[in-house]
Amino acid sequence: MEQVIYVLCGLGGVIMHCLAKAKSLIDYAKRANVTFGFKDYLEKDFLTIAMSLCSVFLWLLLFPEVGKVRPNILVFTRVSFFAVGLLGSWIIQTLISRAKSYIMNIVDKKTNIADDKIQAFAEEPDPDAPIVGDRPKDRG
Repeated sequence: MEQVIYVLCGLGGVIMHCLAKAKSLIDYAKRANVTFGFKDYLEKDFLTIAMSLCSVFLWLLLFPEVGKVRPNILVFTRVSFFAVGLLGSWIIQTLISRAKSYIMNIVDKKTNIADDKIQAFAEEPDPDAPIVGDRPKDRG
């Protein structure tokens, strides 16, 4: 029964990080005028979330050995599972996450489109015009 509580503590850490990450990405997408919701986050980062869950179960397998070497950690068993869930999720999603790069790619495409429109209406540069900061003695 204790192991179930430990796993729930770890899952709580994973869920806490996933919710914070989703909120951050949704806010970022709103500022960038990109349609992106919680469902999109789950679709893009499903594998990283699953890997985060695996880190909790790996800690469940490894924790007894760590407890033998460092018995003082046994006092913080639940805290260690929460920390592994939270930090494991943060590390894995920071390294492998696809959701933020998805949003950034859309922003880049929009920026490139906007840049092309600006250049389409710009006047042709005068080839004889001096370069900004160009001094007459530097011409040759």
